[in-house]
Amino acid sequence: MPPRKKLDFDQFFQPPAPADDLAFLLGSAETSNPAEIAAERGLPLLHLDPATIAPDPDQLRYLPVPDDLRALAADGDPAAAEILAGLYELGHSIQTHGQLQPVVVYAEHEPTQPHISYRLLHGQRRWSAVLLLNLPTVWAVLVERPDGVSRLLRQYEENERRAGFSDMERAWALLRVKAALEQAAGGEVPWRVVEEAIQISQDRRHDLLRLLRFPPEAQAMLVRYGWSEWTLRPLHMAINAGTLTPAAATLLLRQLATLPMVNAPLVAQLLEQELARPPAPAPSDDRPAPEM
Repeated sequence: MPPRKKLDFDQFFQPPAPADDLAFLLGSAETSNPAEIAAERGLPLLHLDPATIAPDPDQLRYLPVPDDLRALAADGDPAAAEILAGLYELGHSIQTHGQLQPVVVYAEHEPTQPHISYRLLHGQRRWSAVLLLNLPTVWAVLVERPDGVSRLLRQYEENERRAGFSDMERAWALLRVKAALEQAAGGEVPWRVVEEAIQISQDRRHDLLRLLRFPPEAQAMLVRYGWSEWTLRPLHMAINAGTLTPAAATLLLRQLATLPMVNAPLVAQLLEQELARPPAPAPSDDRPAPEM
C-alpha cells in the first residue's frame, strides 16, 4: 500500500498578506476611514446600483432577501417582522447620515441572472436596507473573489461580530468550514484544525453539533427564533436518549414559538409535561364483521 499523502494544515494558519487582509472592512481594525485604506491598497470603491448585486448563494448566514422578508412579515411571522424593522431603521440611518461602512463585493456574472454583476461577500444587511428604502446606490468595495476557505472564514468572523448569529448557524458553519478545509487540503481534516481556524473550543464545538439532532424543519426554526444550544439542551438530549422523537421535539418547538419568552427551565418544564403524557391509544378496528 502506498504511503498516505501528508496533508499540510499549516497553510490554513498563515497570516494574510497585507493586500488580502480585509479586517479593516469588518470593523476589527483600529481605523475610522476604511475608504482611505481601501484606496491605498488599490481596491476600487464604487457606488453601485443595488439591483446589480445578489447575496452569495453559499453564504454562512442566510438572511431572506427584502421581498421574502416582506412576505413573511405580512403572513404574521414575528421574527421576519423584527428583522424587517431593524433593516428599515438601518436604511433610514443610511439615508440621513450616509453609509459609514462599504459592503464588500466581488465580480460575478450569472448567466441565469444577466442583470447581476456582483456577489456580496459582506454587508447583506446594509444592501437589504438600501433596497428597502429604494436608495439609488450602495457604497461598495470591490475585491477579488476569495477562495472557498478564505471566504467562509471571513464570513464567520464577520457574523461573530454581529447580533443574531444563532447557534444553529454556527453548527452549520462548522460543517461548511470543515468541508472547505478538506477540499483545499485534498483529504480528511481533523476537527482540531477547524476549531483552531475559527477559534472555538472542543467542548463548544461538541455542544453546537448536538443541534444537528433536530430534524431540518426544527433546525430552520432554531435559526428563525435564535434559540441557543443551552436553552434547548433538554430537548436534544432527550432526542439522543431516545425518550423524545424528532417529530415530537418539532411540535414542542412550535409551542415555544408562540411564547413571549423562552429559557432553559421553561423548555425543561414543557419536556417533562410531554414525557408524562400517556401515550395515545393504538387505533382499534371496531367495524362490525361482515354478514355471511
